[in-house]
Amino acid sequence: MISRIAMIGTRSPEDLFYNMFYTLSASFTKKGICVHTGNADGIDNAVVFGAKSANPKYLYLYLPWKTFNSHYFSDCPQINIIEEPSRECLESVPHHHPNPKYLSQGAYKLHARNYGIIMEPKVDLVIAYPNDSNLGGGTYQGIRIAQCHNIPVYNLRLDEDKYHLKLLLKDLELL
Repeated sequence: MISRIAMIGTRSPEDLFYNMFYTLSASFTKKGICVHTGNADGIDNAVVFGAKSANPKYLYLYLPWKTFNSHYFSDCPQINIIEEPSRECLESVPHHHPNPKYLSQGAYKLHARNYGIIMEPKVDLVIAYPNDSNLGGGTYQGIRIAQCHNIPVYNLRLDEDKYHLKLLLKDLELL
């Protein structure tokens, strides 16, 4: 049984994937499944607006700092907001990031919140649409964290994972 899903991705998705994450987030929260995301522009934004349109009390936003993109959620008090990365989140960065010593303080906190998205509390599944670069960025940080903790990841850049997502949606009676 799936009760928590992390939905993470690029800040500049194609419209198709923005709309897909919006629809998935709305469908999951309407069904009472908790959705975790990081409140960045792009995919995270689609997740926020999708959940707000359906059932925002099942949305969990993990922020690197209190005011991060607050315009996306300030009008919706039902959303669960985690305002700062925990100690565990901050300590996770060197374990999962390939070059943590080169991160600015802000970038460090952005990467730290990925641990919270995936692990606080632990999700059952990660649905990701990373940028098309060579394993860089926060979405790949989230994927590495999930893989380290044996959490299934559906990377929607991969056709096989798109197929597995379709099977999940049928199982959840969302298709």
